[in-house]
Amino acid sequence: MKKSFLMVAAVAAMLVATGFTACKPNSPQTPKEVDIYVAGYDKSGTNTVAKVWKNGKELYELT
Repeated sequence: MKKSFLMVAAVAAMLVATGFTACKPNSPQTPKEVDIYVAGYDKSGTNTVAKVWKNGKELYELT
């Protein structure tokens, strides 16, 4: 009787321990910083100029 009680208690302890570790929330991941490049042209008046932008800011223009 005592042996079966110990077996049941051991199995219950293992199930409880496994249940608590399985419900652990995922650790938050830090967002990756990404650079976005865009190439195109800008028409100002009669001139058309090729330009390159990085993250919405003009990097340089090709004349």
